[in-house]
Amino acid sequence: MLLIKKYYRIAKIYVARLLVFRLRMVIWTLNDAVAIFVLPLVWLAAFGDKTQIQGLTKPELVTYYIVLGIVFILATPHPEDHMNQEIKDGKVSIWLVRPFSYFKNYLMSDALYRLVQAIVVLLLVPLVFFFYRDYLIFTNITSLFLAIVAGSIGFLIFFQLSFALGCAAFWLDDAYGVHNLYWFCTLVFGGALVPLEFLPKVLQSIAAVLPFRYFHYFPVKLYLNQLTTPEIIQGFMVQLLWFALAFVIYKTVWALGTKRYSAVGG
Repeated sequence: MLLIKKYYRIAKIYVARLLVFRLRMVIWTLNDAVAIFVLPLVWLAAFGDKTQIQGLTKPELVTYYIVLGIVFILATPHPEDHMNQEIKDGKVSIWLVRPFSYFKNYLMSDALYRLVQAIVVLLLVPLVFFFYRDYLIFTNITSLFLAIVAGSIGFLIFFQLSFALGCAAFWLDDAYGVHNLYWFCTLVFGGALVPLEFLPKVLQSIAAVLPFRYFHYFPVKLYLNQLTTPEIIQGFMVQLLWFALAFVIYKTVWALGTKRYSAVGG
């Protein structure tokens, strides 16, 4: 009970901090939401007189990019950018002696930020419905639930890997090159640029063993109800495997990084 109260108080502090900069948060959310309105238009123009592209219909592709955009906004943490600067500036030192860990600080902050962002996204839903009402696919409750669960697990995997990536600043003076490579792989192998079935077979095979497809692509496919029961089970099993692996990676990299950091004198 005391633990719940502690986290509740911490959550209130983080939310209050977010609301101080609420205009900036709304602007950033709207900036991310541009893709929700633009990308479906691009694909509708690409269809021309066709009824399908790579086996996908207009409603399927339009809904794919709309749901993908929403998942991308709500389940894409990026602590690595802030960590890069804080490690270089020595601001991480205080978190090495605090009872509330540096990892939990960023996890809670980012999760609450996404939760507040969800309110802004909900306000955009009527606009999305107005513009694309003739192409939207509404799924069933089961598929929606599975998509939310998969998106939540994907968020946690993404966060742990991003946190481990942020630890690169313990070794590199400028880790942004590594960050950019990570984001490039996320866009290509996560289905953000094009659905993975549009990629060459060799790239699809690579994407199948990487974690990126389980951040956004897998939840969207669940929402669209385009996966068989064995594919759903396999998808969740791979997600859980990557969750465990990401946990080991971030713990190992953080331990090695802080050891190096304290050895340097931080």
